Amino acid sequence: MDIHLNDFEIALFDSIAFPPDAAKLDGEQAANNAELARLLAVSILEREAVPEHRLRFFDEAEHNLGRDVSVRAELEQSGVSGEQLYEQADFLKYLRYFICGPELPEAVERVFRRELGGRDGGSQRRLAGKLKEFGRSLGATAAQREKFYQQALECGLSAPAAREIAFAALPAD
Repeated sequence: MDIHLNDFEIALFDSIAFPPDAAKLDGEQAANNAELARLLAVSILEREAVPEHRLRFFDEAEHNLGRDVSVRAELEQSGVSGEQLYEQADFLKYLRYFICGPELPEAVERVFRRELGGRDGGSQRRLAGKLKEFGRSLGATAAQREKFYQQALECGLSAPAAREIAFAALPAD
C-alpha cells in the first residue's frame, strides 16, 4: 500500500476482491464487495488520504487519455453518482490506484525515479527513450499506457509531460 490506511481501512482493503478476481464473484459476493469498496472509498476520501494528483486523475478530463470527459464523468454515465459510484465494479481499479498507486514493476519505477530525479527537460527526454526500450523489451500494451501516465504523475510531471511519457512507452504501430 502506498498511502497510510487505518486498521479499519486495512481490513476493508484486505476483504475486497479487485480485478481480475472481482469478475469471479457471484451476485451476493459482488454486492458485498461493492459495499466494502464504498465504505473504503468514503473513509479514505473523508480523511483526505488520497494524494491530490490521484484525485485529479479521476476527476479531471485532461487526465483521461483519449477521452473528452473525466473518469468520474465516464462512470457517472451509467446513471450513478455520489457514494453509489464507489459501488460500481468499474470503480474498483481506481480505488486500488487511490491506495496503491500505479503498481508498475520495480525496475520501471526505478527508471522513473533515476531519470526524473533532477527534473530537467533532459531527464524527461532520457526517460522517454528508456521507456521506449522497456516498451519493446516488455511488450508493453495500450492497457499499460495508463499506468505509465500515472507513474509520471507520481513523479510530479504535468498532464502534457505525463502523456508524452505514456505514449513513449509503447512500440510504434
